[in-house]
This record gives sequence, structure tokens and C-alpha cells, in this order.
Amino acid sequence: MSRYSDIRRGAQLAEAQQQYIQHISTPRDPNIGSRGPRPPQKPVYVVPYTFDLGAVDEVLQVNNSVTGYAALAANINGVATAEVTDALGAKNVAPMNGFRPARIVWVSAANKTLVAKRSEITNQLYGSYANTTRHSCAFGSTADADDMHDAFAAIKVAILAANAGLEINRVSLTRENLSYR
Repeated sequence: MSRYSDIRRGAQLAEAQQQYIQHISTPRDPNIGSRGPRPPQKPVYVVPYTFDLGAVDEVLQVNNSVTGYAALAANINGVATAEVTDALGAKNVAPMNGFRPARIVWVSAANKTLVAKRSEITNQLYGSYANTTRHSCAFGSTADADDMHDAFAAIKVAILAANAGLEINRVSLTRENLSYR
């Protein structure tokens, strides 16, 4: 059984759908380079959880933002089953094309200030939190028996405990992946 509000919402969504269809069917110039430069990057070194490198002294080199590494590396390295470093030391970099490391993604804000924004495509209003910061950092295993999900759970607890005073304090995992293209 439908409510009248559902019927009214359906009419609003039909209008938004028409605007979206018009948007995707209109030829546009690509917006390559319109977002500005990427934040400064630095190489970091990790050992994959699910892929064998073959030698004990090998690591993989991946890029990470400088601010993400500074914000999250201490929490990652404080867990026994996870590690990330920006120093190669005596190890060798192994070549592995298509590898994407496991990543911690942390979104935070001191207070929840909801701002109403309007979609440029559908013209619909939606809510968004103002003044949020997002940091991401790659991480890898310390031993063959380590589990990526257990490491993530421990890192998440460490980040949330260290930043308990924040009103927005979310931690998520991007799992590692190997593309065979």
C-alpha cells in the first residue's frame, strides 16, 4: 500500500530522471584537468596480504599522499598485523603490475554541520557535511599468516580511540586487488 508522500516523491524523481537523461545524452567536453593538481605524493612500501612475492626481502612500492601517510601511518604501524613504511631499507622492490594495496580511508570532522547542496545534474537538493577531511593510506602485512580484515579491525579501533572527540569519525577499508589486464 502506497502513501501519498511516496506518490509525490515519485513525481519529483521522474523530473530528476528526465534531467539526468538529458545530461547524459548531451555531448560535453571532457573535464580533464579541471580539478587542479593532485596532492603531493610519496612512495611507500607494503607487503601484500593475498599475493606471494616469492622472497622474504621483497616489498611493493605504491604511491600515497603525504598528508594521508602523516595522518595514518602511526595508527597502522601500531597494529601487530599491519605495516607501511616510507623507507625501503635493506629490502628490494618487487615488480607487480596492476597491484592495488589495501587502504584505510578515514573521514573526519570536528562537528556535524549539515549543508544543503543542489545537484548540478538533477537539480535535486541533498545534504552534505561541511568541513570534512578525508585521508587514505596504504597498508600491508607483517607476516604470511596475517589477515587483512583482522588488521583493518585493529587499525579502525586505534583510529577511533585516538580521535574520540570528533563528531564525524568514519573509517573504511578498500581491499587489495590485483588486475590481470
